[in-house]
This record gives sequence, structure tokens and C-alpha cells, in this order.
Amino acid sequence: MVDYEARERLFYISKLVFDEARRPVILGVSSGGHAPGPQNDPRLWEVTRWTGQRWVTSSVTQSDHNYDSGALYIDGGRWTVIGPALAGPQAYFTGGEVGLWVSTDRGANWSLQRRVTEKSPMNHSYIRRPHNPADPFFAVWADGDSSRLSPSRLYFTNSTGDRLYLLPYQMDAEYAEPVLLDPPTPAAPKSRLKKTQ
Repeated sequence: MVDYEARERLFYISKLVFDEARRPVILGVSSGGHAPGPQNDPRLWEVTRWTGQRWVTSSVTQSDHNYDSGALYIDGGRWTVIGPALAGPQAYFTGGEVGLWVSTDRGANWSLQRRVTEKSPMNHSYIRRPHNPADPFFAVWADGDSSRLSPSRLYFTNSTGDRLYLLPYQMDAEYAEPVLLDPPTPAAPKSRLKKTQ
């Protein structure tokens, strides 16, 4: 494993999965310290895997908060990370815009394949991988303004990130259909929260 203490860095684990050989692969964010803000940049999204002989670590991308948390998927030779690592409207608060990164060489190199969300009014955060994910329900998360009390809505996307769904904020019946956002830019929600002193 990486000796983050010797490097004077912290490591926040997002996800542990196993490759086809049942070897562990870990996704997390490393940073220079616990406090938010630019003083602890860069915050690196890193994938560490066990080859059977040694641990190998590579960088996926960067973001601006230690708690930016995403999901990792391994499907044969295609490895995918979905996470809120892109700059969002509330800089240096948890979350951001959601992107989808792909590696075709077992995590050695990564490229941004798609911006799943753009021009959002609030940060998206804590992308979670459903148990046995299947399209279109491949990743699920919430948005919110981490700088103040705000509404929060639930989203999900498919394995390629080209379909973004919003769950109804208010339901007037036992069941409701999710809304396919097209274009995939969430609108600002109408707040039902009372102002606090």
C-alpha cells in the first residue's frame, strides 16, 4: 500500500471492489490535510490495486474537497469512475459537477469520457454504486448547497453517463416516474424550507 503518512498526506476511501482475479482495487481521495480550502490541494483521486505481487497506484483526476466521494466499476478491461470531481458552483465545499472517467489499461491511465452534470445550481456529492448495478440505475447520489441549508434532490445515471434522471422532489402518490433530464442540466429547486435564524 501507499505510505501516506510518510508522504504527509491523508487518504479518504470511497470504494473497494475486486477485479476478475478477486484482487482488491481501492478508490479514494488523497490530500495534504484535513481542513477544507486550497491550502491542502492538490486533492487527488487515486486508484490503488493489488497485482498479486505489489500495490500499484495511479491518479484519476483532482477535485477540491476531501469528502468528494465517487464509485468505481470494473467490467473486464473497462474500469469506470463516476464522481463529483469537476468544479461545481460551491467551490471548496463537498461535491461538484459529476464526471465519468474510463481506463482501458487496468487503471494505469484515465480519461474524462463525459460530463454527467453541468451548470448545476448546487453541488452533487456522494455518488454511490447500487448493489449489482444495471442500466439505467448505475450510480445514485444527491445534490445540495453545502454552504447553507438547502433542498436536496436524488439523481441516478446509466453506465455511460449519457442519461441523467431526477427523482421527484415531492410525490403526491405512492409511485412516481423519474424524470429524464434533457439536456442534463438540473434546474434550481424551489425551496420548501423555512429560513432559520
